[in-house]
Amino acid sequence: MKLIDIHISNDKVFSTLNCNSKVVVVIGNFDGLHKGHQKLLKIAKKEAANLKLPFGIVTFDPHPRDFFSKSKSNFLLTDTLEKKRLFEKAGIDYFFNIKFNDDLRILNPENFIKLILKNTINVNSIYAGENFKFGKNREGSFEDKVLFQKYEIEAKTCILHKNENDKIVSSEAIRKSILSLDFKFVKSCLGRNWALTGIVQKGDQNGRKLGFATANIHLLKTLEPKFGVYFTRSRIMYHDGSDFTSTHMPSITNFGIRPTLDGQKKLFETHILNYEEYFKNNEIYDQRIHVEVLDFLRDEKKFNSFEELKDQILKDVKKAKLFHENK
Repeated sequence: MKLIDIHISNDKVFSTLNCNSKVVVVIGNFDGLHKGHQKLLKIAKKEAANLKLPFGIVTFDPHPRDFFSKSKSNFLLTDTLEKKRLFEKAGIDYFFNIKFNDDLRILNPENFIKLILKNTINVNSIYAGENFKFGKNREGSFEDKVLFQKYEIEAKTCILHKNENDKIVSSEAIRKSILSLDFKFVKSCLGRNWALTGIVQKGDQNGRKLGFATANIHLLKTLEPKFGVYFTRSRIMYHDGSDFTSTHMPSITNFGIRPTLDGQKKLFETHILNYEEYFKNNEIYDQRIHVEVLDFLRDEKKFNSFEELKDQILKDVKKAKLFHENK
């Protein structure tokens, strides 16, 4: 998969690589790459194969919602590296990553088609979900077939995917389900467990003091789940997030501020069960970890003492071991 960064400045488009061949693409934000996105990719990829053309994805960074948001609250289902890994796994030839900035924001739909889709990416045909809008004030629509035909581009939409309960699968519905702890629904929408990824940070080592060393990551832009303890499973990845370097390892994760220890900073802490068996007591600091969230165990709470906290962790770990044995 070739990564091509594109940005526009003063009506001029800059690209890190020119695409000489015509290409079939899908366009969208694709946060989470859920089943609806997967359906769209499958249809467009088949079209590319029939036309004997390369297949590409056109997406935006930052996510437009992040660009326009004043609160800057975390909401992404996947970080950038995990998004790239999932696309590569889907068999994408070209990853067109468009920088969302003020120049792009004010670009009218026709100039978006002309300057970016036609002149820069060299699009033959383009697919999107039926609700996709683009251009200044989201005035552009795939219903305007004449405008696309003016630049010799065929624009096609895909009906939004619905689950078995006839509900539209969307990134927003998945976010709501994560926050309401409905991980069965989340998995049914994604086709996999929701995972959080990041670089393992060295913390204050309170987990080690308690006898339960943890791999800690900071959630920079990805959605923050409810404070509490979760059944998880983890894998170590290459630093660039392209693939895994370990097998699945049963784990338990706490997300919160650790009120018993007077914590202030939110931290996603994962304890890998039987850690020594996997790592022979070697450190995993600065390595990238992929933590799949399987189910919710309990809310985070403040305990009266360090010993009471330790006793609760022992109970949590025992429940986690039983959970994983029965999976």
